[in-house]
Amino acid sequence: MMQLNLIQYCKNKWQSGLAAIEFVLILPILLIFAFGVIDFGRVLFQYDTLTKSTRDAVRYIAGVVRPPATAYAADANYTTAVNNARNLALCGSIAACGNNALVSGLTLSNITIDYPAPQGNITYVRVLVSNYSTSFVTNVLGVSKDLGTISVTMRQIQQ
Repeated sequence: MMQLNLIQYCKNKWQSGLAAIEFVLILPILLIFAFGVIDFGRVLFQYDTLTKSTRDAVRYIAGVVRPPATAYAADANYTTAVNNARNLALCGSIAACGNNALVSGLTLSNITIDYPAPQGNITYVRVLVSNYSTSFVTNVLGVSKDLGTISVTMRQIQQ
């Protein structure tokens, strides 16, 4: 009887040691998976934020009456409106925000406002966010992801 209890005791000790070894082997895989899910969610959040701010900027600039093409440089109000739209895409406000961008690493140099070719007498305005790369929180391998060009186009109000 005593020998049976000793065998059962040794078997239980061996099993608990095996569970600890399995846990140690599986833990890095689980952590990599968890951090990957967190990073993927953060990148999706940044992409969504950039898309929404670009859409707000194009709505703002599309609502401003566009001067004739020959008067762009001379129209201070329009130049101010373009700068306000770029600030809106950068920080969510028409006021200059400095380093307080909606997403880290975004600068005014990433934001472009241009005009695609008009179709008939309809003119369009486009706001683009390009060359923006986000790095992963778990930047162990130096991986970064270029989000591509985020572009929103709307019809421009004419004089």
